Amino acid sequence: LLAISTQAGADPELDAQLSRLIATYPQAAHLYYLQGTVYAQRQQWGAAQLALLAAWQRDNTNPDIACNLAIAFDHLQQPDEAARFYRQALRLANGQAVNFTPASIRTRLGELEAGVRGAEVKERKR
Repeated sequence: LLAISTQAGADPELDAQLSRLIATYPQAAHLYYLQGTVYAQRQQWGAAQLALLAAWQRDNTNPDIACNLAIAFDHLQQPDEAARFYRQALRLANGQAVNFTPASIRTRLGELEAGVRGAEVKERKR
């Protein structure tokens, strides 16, 4: 699967292969996660979000899915949802091996929370 995801832009058959695998194994969260990762590598954030949401519906205990879903929401400028999933990723990570750096996620979460508070202050001043 890693070989597939690292060649995301190079293989024109990749989408069809993933679609066939997903049709064969519709409950396999890791296939939707892989599909979301491929879309994210291509910067197709809307498609990445949909695939990652499908992965999350099938496995809402995976911190890597939560983190990548947060990143997709972040790129789609949906800070509330991004913050929600960053928090979930940190909560689920809880000392286990993950494919993200918790300190970086905490930093980004702080930035999002500060931005939301800043927007609320600006709105009240109007």
